[in-house]
Amino acid sequence: MNRPATSTDVARRAGVSQSTVSLVLRGKDEGRVTPETADRVRRAARELDYEPNAVALNLKRGRADVVALVVPTVTQPYFASVLVEAEKEARQAGCDVILFDSGSDDDWTGRLTRMVRSRQLDGAIVWAPTVDEVGALEAISESLVLVEAGSAAFNRVDLQIEEGAELVGEHLRGLGHRRVGYFGVRAPRDTYLRRQRALRAYLDAHGGEVVDACSEDAPLELDAAERVAGRLIDAVLGEDTVTAVVCDDDLLAAAFVAVCSERGTPVPARLSVVGYGDLSVARLVRPQLTTVKLPPEVGGLAMSRLLDAVHHRGGTGAHRNGTPLSVPVSLVERASSGPAR
Repeated sequence: MNRPATSTDVARRAGVSQSTVSLVLRGKDEGRVTPETADRVRRAARELDYEPNAVALNLKRGRADVVALVVPTVTQPYFASVLVEAEKEARQAGCDVILFDSGSDDDWTGRLTRMVRSRQLDGAIVWAPTVDEVGALEAISESLVLVEAGSAAFNRVDLQIEEGAELVGEHLRGLGHRRVGYFGVRAPRDTYLRRQRALRAYLDAHGGEVVDACSEDAPLELDAAERVAGRLIDAVLGEDTVTAVVCDDDLLAAAFVAVCSERGTPVPARLSVVGYGDLSVARLVRPQLTTVKLPPEVGGLAMSRLLDAVHHRGGTGAHRNGTPLSVPVSLVERASSGPAR
């Protein structure tokens, strides 16, 4: 047989009706088809290499058992850890997870909407969407969980980013730092803007400041970050009272520490450095990074909420409309931060 086998072919070989083939291959045969007949159907399907039409089966069942995780960049190591936690939760529910890179696809919101509406996907976790992206997704809001997004119209999971920034401010203030530079992520994601706003507010309230002349933004990519880090170090060394630099991400912090080492600028003797994430690179770089730990377990928590909602499991998925699940963060103190000189 040159063409792919059909359910008609399986029925003909097994000597049964197409409806019997459908019942057996969908696992709905118990009590309706004799074990001998079911075995005959499965054997015929194997012999013919028959593959059921997954889309058609999904339409009949009303679910695909496939969900998506949408992240701003798949190259950011933190999201690999998030994906692992999300997949653990999804596997327990018999679901598969596919990954979307929202930063590299201009039409990802349209593609996701079409896949949900056509039941190719049951739903999705969307990480840190922009305001425009949130608006584009409102039509499928019942099938989504947003992480790090401020819309009350969606089921949400939020990291306690402001509290994390306050922990950074308190830590640096305790070490005598009053004026800090900022190494930010060049991305229109509110989660990054919130980090800087909260740190500014904390320092302003406690006699410190984020020095704009000693702040830079860079793509979340190591080579580009290292190039921008050189400009930032030049600015900081020209502003003698700046004694610390806070970075939006551990990758930026690692790039900054690496360039400090190349330039002969000691960390933390001249500059203390703090990152966000607690990625593996935070422990690989020397000195090891002080950083705000963003727990990857948030991927599993968000997945649980999503499955509660789209598979009608009950539980936390019912909490919607402005009542997000709030996930705490913590500060991990390591050798990259020390007393202000």
